[in-house]
Amino acid sequence: RDISKEIDEGKYDKEIDEVKTEVSEEKKTKLNEDLEEFNKQYLGDVEKLKSKVKEKAEAAIEKPAEGEENPKEEAAPDKKK
Repeated sequence: RDISKEIDEGKYDKEIDEVKTEVSEEKKTKLNEDLEEFNKQYLGDVEKLKSKVKEKAEAAIEKPAEGEENPKEEAAPDKKK
């Protein structure tokens, strides 16, 4: 559905002319409830994923793949010169 075409046709002139910028209390309440539900459902999952990514990154730093040198040792300048 092309909203610009509908606006050009004047379908929303009344709403545009009213220049309504405030949200009703009922709508605010509903939006807040929806946000809380979303947060309960998804933010816990996001935190779990962040934790797993962090654990894997730390494990990769601590134990380089076979045949590779430890990146910490590689990056350290040779002080014996």
